Amino acid sequence: SLVVSTDDAAAVALGWLIARVQPLGALAALVALWLPNGAAGMALAAVWCFVTVAVALLALARLRGRGALPLEELSIDAGLAYLCVGAVWLVIARGGFRPLGFEPMIVQLTAVHFHYAGFFAPLYVGLAGRLVAAGGVERACYRAAAVGVIVGPPLVAIGITVSPLLELVSAVVLASSVTTLAALMALSVVARVEHPLAKIGLGVSALSVTLAGRPQKSSQS
Repeated sequence: SLVVSTDDAAAVALGWLIARVQPLGALAALVALWLPNGAAGMALAAVWCFVTVAVALLALARLRGRGALPLEELSIDAGLAYLCVGAVWLVIARGGFRPLGFEPMIVQLTAVHFHYAGFFAPLYVGLAGRLVAAGGVERACYRAAAVGVIVGPPLVAIGITVSPLLELVSAVVLASSVTTLAALMALSVVARVEHPLAKIGLGVSALSVTLAGRPQKSSQS
């Protein structure tokens, strides 16, 4: 497995369980998104939430067995843990609740934020980090990007709650970190991948981050 080490019995058991219940949980979350806010949608989102609790426990098992380092493995742990945060917010959103007086759209976007910027980005950074050179400028850039991706998602969420300035700074740090990783992927990591389809996929993903960050010209009527 890319995430579970065979040396940790607890992680192996959790990984086995997650692999079998994840499709059911994902299907429940999908149906929850189609339903109007209410008890049914909230209950289905809770099924997905229980799956992500197991994923977060897997992160803790990995962390306990290994320690905080290396940084790329810590990034994977952070992504696994943030997924549970996103699922909790999905339950809140499907229940129609408004914590701290947030608008319903903000509640739902918080769930989206922790599923993508929170879960996928750190996982991607961690897996890519296994192919980054051990020293030099490349490793230094990777460390900076990894730290930004790990701390960025919760800081953005906190900034939305308490400080527009913190939100802005955190968003810039997170976006800069993801862009740095995309550059590393395109310039270094892709060349170390052997499988042709994997090379193409990683190259396209790195390019998509760069293109998505380009400012768009406003159309004039």
